[in-house]
Amino acid sequence: MDLNIFENKIVIINDKMKDSFLKLLSLKLIKCKIITLSEFKENYFFSYDKEALYYVCKKYSCVLDIAKSYINSLYYLGDVNDEKVIFLKSLKEDLDSKGLLYYNDLFKSYFKGKNVILLDLLYVDKFYKNIFSSLDCNIEYVSLYDKSSVKELYKCKNINEELSFVFGKICSLIKSGININNIKITNVSSDYYYDLIKYSKMFNIPINLESSSSINGSNLVHIFKTNYDSD
Repeated sequence: MDLNIFENKIVIINDKMKDSFLKLLSLKLIKCKIITLSEFKENYFFSYDKEALYYVCKKYSCVLDIAKSYINSLYYLGDVNDEKVIFLKSLKEDLDSKGLLYYNDLFKSYFKGKNVILLDLLYVDKFYKNIFSSLDCNIEYVSLYDKSSVKELYKCKNINEELSFVFGKICSLIKSGININNIKITNVSSDYYYDLIKYSKMFNIPINLESSSSINGSNLVHIFKTNYDSD
């Protein structure tokens, strides 16, 4: 990627990517304004400090984590007036009256007419997308990663569903002309060995394991042993 596209632009980025992105820019001496999502949220809405947290802790007799959760929820207040939202709106009014929330009134106007890059934020949640669309600026979505390097991920409910899916995929690969010797299953623990052998016979697909296994290594037997003394 040509890093010059970031020159003299505002780059909004995920918090966890900031350090690595700064190192990348330093290699080319690229100058740009970097704003993390957290920084953007705090400047767009409000920020707070320990004083606000201690105030909430004292007033509602709650621990620090709960107080932080209450205040962070204030960013996402909608128009629904259920009991929880009414409480949060009341809390926000209370904190405002005490001067415990800090506002950056010039932040929104700072973006006017600027060129903004949303770096690897194409799939950011609706909350941020609505905010970005309200900005009076030129927005461009950019990714540091080659799309061809992005891999699909699948989630299965249990080991049987997982292995049915895996062996089904193997069948598809073989039918497409892939040599079976070039198909590998990686990161497999010994808990899978018995079930792998079972499914290899079901699908008539030979499989080589590093060690032999028995039914004692199956997940089913493991569950049975774990719950043997239970009613």
